[in-house]
Amino acid sequence: MLTHLKLNNFKIWRSTGQMPLAPLTLLFGTNSSGKSSLIQSLLLLRQTVNGQDANLDLNLGNADAGDSVTLGQFRDVLCRYGVATEAVKARQIGIEFGWRGGEAGQSGGVFSARYEQGHGGSADLVYLRIGQGRLGFTAQRGSHAAYRLWAADVRRAVGQSPNFKPQRSFTFSDAAAEALGTRAAPVLSVGPALLAELSRIIYLGPVRRLAQRDYLWSGHFPGSIGDDGGRAVDALIASGVAKKEARRRGR
Repeated sequence: MLTHLKLNNFKIWRSTGQMPLAPLTLLFGTNSSGKSSLIQSLLLLRQTVNGQDANLDLNLGNADAGDSVTLGQFRDVLCRYGVATEAVKARQIGIEFGWRGGEAGQSGGVFSARYEQGHGGSADLVYLRIGQGRLGFTAQRGSHAAYRLWAADVRRAVGQSPNFKPQRSFTFSDAAAEALGTRAAPVLSVGPALLAELSRIIYLGPVRRLAQRDYLWSGHFPGSIGDDGGRAVDALIASGVAKKEARRRGR
């Protein structure tokens, strides 16, 4: 389960500070106070790690691809009044969360990433720290788009290369794994653990699709309304049909 969330310069948030998360966490606030932004940050990471484009550092969304959230370009996500902190620059977005293993034998860790604006308005990864102890690594972009790589329990960098760039903000490239050598095995397990944690996120948000003039029901009884509420009408119609059938059988 997720244990904390921290955002820097993300939409309305200059900094959330480290927000603790529990099995049940309630968010209260007025309209446009940033509640949805907290959820969107996690959905962005989920659709990034679930994507197929290894070169996409942060998937800001594509409605045609069925992404959960579509936030435009990097400048649309960057806080207009962003501030610099000790770790995050004013023109960078920072996303951090902690997680704890949900099953016996699973360890937790911390995911901490910073992004800058890239070509065409994309989000480029400039710093990534993931895992904890010996089960983790840090990658930081330097000059000429080369990334320095550290195993989490080693102070000296393993090396520096453009080929060490993390893929989809959470996993090693083959070149980075080869450079780590025998230290790669325990570190490589962190990526799948993070992927499994983010895959557990289910968004039951409000219906956000524009209303249509007519709705055609295929007769399908959906198991969920979908992240954007796209199957909400099907669910409502199916529920009404099911109630009528139940009343008819009860006569």
